[in-house]
Amino acid sequence: MAKRMNRFELGSLIRIALEHALHQQQKLLLRPDADKFLPIIQHLARFQIELEKWHAGKFHLDDRLPHFLKEAQSIEQEADQLSESLWTHAPVSLVPIFHAIADRQRPLKDEDYPHQIRAQYNNFRLALLEQTVGARFLANNTDLGDETERILLQYFERRFGQSVRVLRGGHIFDYANNRSPQIDIIITPANALGYCPADTGDGKYNVMVDQVLAAISVTATLSAATLRERISQLQKIPRLDASAQDFARSESTKWPLCYIIGADSDVVESLTQAWREFGSLDDLPLEMILMLDSGYIRQRSFVDASDPGNPIKHEQLREGCGIRAGLGLALLEAQIAKRNCVWTNQASGWVDRRIKQITDLEFRDPDPTWDSKREGLIRRGPIRGVLSWGFVGMTGSLPACKSLPPRPVRKRSNGVNAWARTM
Repeated sequence: MAKRMNRFELGSLIRIALEHALHQQQKLLLRPDADKFLPIIQHLARFQIELEKWHAGKFHLDDRLPHFLKEAQSIEQEADQLSESLWTHAPVSLVPIFHAIADRQRPLKDEDYPHQIRAQYNNFRLALLEQTVGARFLANNTDLGDETERILLQYFERRFGQSVRVLRGGHIFDYANNRSPQIDIIITPANALGYCPADTGDGKYNVMVDQVLAAISVTATLSAATLRERISQLQKIPRLDASAQDFARSESTKWPLCYIIGADSDVVESLTQAWREFGSLDDLPLEMILMLDSGYIRQRSFVDASDPGNPIKHEQLREGCGIRAGLGLALLEAQIAKRNCVWTNQASGWVDRRIKQITDLEFRDPDPTWDSKREGLIRRGPIRGVLSWGFVGMTGSLPACKSLPPRPVRKRSNGVNAWARTM
C-alpha cells in the first residue's frame, strides 16, 4: 500500500499556510494605501476562515487542497491586476505553500526511508507529550515533575535497551571532589561503576564524570527564566579535562553531553534569546533544548573555509519546528549512541551515517512558503577567499505587473543629444 504524508505533517503544513496567509494580509494592512487594497484584504479574510475550518476539522479525510489552490491563485491574480492598475508594488504570495502540500501528499516511494524516520520521531515526540499532559492531572507539582522524569526515563530505556544504563537522577563527581547539583537523568555505559547510596533499584546515583555519557535536565514547564536556571546548573557539572586524550574519537570535546527537555515550553524565540545571553556557545556544556510541544533548539558550529588561509568558525543556534520537530529527539538518541561507542571503543560508523541522515533532513525540504517568482535570494560568492563576485540564485524582486516602464531612447533634437521616452 502506498505510504502518504502522515496526519501530523499535513496539519503542520496547513497551519503554516494559515500563518502565511495572515502575514500576507498584515503586509497589505500596513501599507499607507491599504484602503485601495480592501477587496484583496476581504478576500484574504474569507480565505483564512475557510482554511481555519479545514484545519480544525478532519483535514486528513477531507481533501480540499484543489479548492484552496484555486483560491490562492485567484487572490494572487487579483492582487497583480490591482498592483498594475495602481502602478505600485504590492505582491501577494499564497500559491507555493499549497504546491508544497500537493507535492508531499503524493505517495512516498518505498525507498524514501528518511521521511519515514522524520514522521516516526514526530510520533514518538507526540506520544511523550500526551503522557505528560495526562500527568498534569496530578495536583502536586512535585508529583508532576517526578512523573515527567519517569516518562522520559522509561522512553530512553526502551530505545537504548541494554546498551546503556539510564539512571533516575543523582550527582556527578570529578576526581578533585567537585560535585554537580542534582541531575534529573544520567545516562552511563552499561558497565559503568556508579553506585546508589541507598542501594535501591531506582534510587539516586553518584557517578564519576568520566563514566557519564549524558546529563539531562527535565522540567514539566520550560520558560525563559527556567532555562537560564537549568543552564546555570549544567555549568556546575565538573568538566572532564582528559576527554581529548581518553576519547579522541569523540565528535565533541564537551563531556558529558548535556540536554534540557521541557514538556510545555515558552515560545521558541524567547528560549533562543535566553540561551544566547550566556555568550559564546563553545563555553557552555549545553548541546540541545528539546521542547516536546514544539520542537528543539540545538547548537551548531561550522568552519567557513572559503579562505584557506583564514578559516572562520561560526556558532549558531538552529531551531527545528513543524514537520522537523521530531528530529531533535532522533539526534539526541544518535549523539548518545555515538558517545557510548566512543566510551566502549566500538565501531561508530553506523552512528555517523545515522547522524548525517538526520542532519540532512534538517535541510532537505526548503521553506514551503518561499516564492521564487516574487522573492529574491542575492548572495555574492567568494573567489579564493579574496574577492566576492556575482549572484547565486534569483536576483531582485520585480513588481507584480505585466508591463514595465517605457524604455528610454536617445533622440537628436536641433543637433543636440537629448533623452526622451517613447510611449
